[in-house]
Amino acid sequence: MEGNNKKRRTVIVTGATGGIGGAVIKALDNESFNIVAVGRNKDRLRKLAKTVKRAGFITAQADVRNEEEVIAVIKSAVREFNSLDAVVNSAGVFITGDSLNFSTADFNKTLDVNVRGTWLFSKHAIKEMIDEGRQGIIINISSGAGTHGLAGGAAYSSSKFAVIGLSESLDMEFREKGIRVMCILPGKVNTSMQSLPPDDPARKIMLQPEDIADLVVYLMSLPERVTINRVSIRPALL
Repeated sequence: MEGNNKKRRTVIVTGATGGIGGAVIKALDNESFNIVAVGRNKDRLRKLAKTVKRAGFITAQADVRNEEEVIAVIKSAVREFNSLDAVVNSAGVFITGDSLNFSTADFNKTLDVNVRGTWLFSKHAIKEMIDEGRQGIIINISSGAGTHGLAGGAAYSSSKFAVIGLSESLDMEFREKGIRVMCILPGKVNTSMQSLPPDDPARKIMLQPEDIADLVVYLMSLPERVTINRVSIRPALL
């Protein structure tokens, strides 16, 4: 069994206990991937682990804002599976409010999680891939709000603009070393980030987390000669 684990591609998924991250893990839960599920909440990670009962799956409790913890996750993945092939950066926060009354603490938290966390995992994963002499993929989850302003969401929109710029810059910098950095820009997704009641009919016409997960799987299936810098995905009726 251990030998089979070493032959699979290894992917780290951040925000693993969230709607999109959880859907990505479910979509990748097959014999083609070793999965390292990263989240902050130990109880939620434990619950997630009970749903993925196979070899080639581990959880890692870490704060994406903490560089030492990020490095430790990457080292753990390589130690466990002897490789690192991909990272899906789906950890994020969505805090809104009137800009004149928006706290500096919430602004900093939004930028730290959405941008710094994405940068740290991308940076150290790319370094590991290059050190291994391995081609790799980084998939970052931005947002449709990364291409236009959002009333009441200045911090969030700013952070998602930054994720796009970060992704495209890293792709340009490391593509010749075999590292592809791609960025997904979803519209409204039916997750806990939405303020609507759980039974609101509008949730049914939003994107579902599985839609984003299927796109992640597609991007990871592309041949090494192909890259897609950014992909916008929208609900058809919103």
